[in-house]
Amino acid sequence: MPQWWKLRRRTAQEAAQALMLDPAFRMWLIAVGRAYQGGHANFEAEELRTLVPKMNRSTGETSLYSDRQIGRLIKDLIEAGILAPASNRRCLVIPFTLLNADIQYSPVPCPEHGHDLSWTPDGWIDPVALVDGLGVAATMRKAG
Repeated sequence: MPQWWKLRRRTAQEAAQALMLDPAFRMWLIAVGRAYQGGHANFEAEELRTLVPKMNRSTGETSLYSDRQIGRLIKDLIEAGILAPASNRRCLVIPFTLLNADIQYSPVPCPEHGHDLSWTPDGWIDPVALVDGLGVAATMRKAG
């Protein structure tokens, strides 16, 4: 059985629009659709609130989650291990152990975290160094 599968970014973003899905799962799909170097998915200050609307199942009306509710969704995804603990409303970080965003672009630092490193349970790593054969221990770096 293969170790890797690919998720299509555009399809993940489209699936995130399905309001019948759990809002935390929709938020994760949005992060998958937007993730770049190091699994970082950046957002403007209030953007997540608009991208993950809630629907009243009785009336069909949509409204926005509060900042506190968005924070709770992020916390739930962190506790489930599918977002890194450094995730916040401005940047959702998908762990390297889950998603290897090997996008062939020049590294651009995340505006929120100030680097393009990937997160693992052992800390931030430089996945390019892993590809170059240096190994995890040699690529561990401390980052903000």
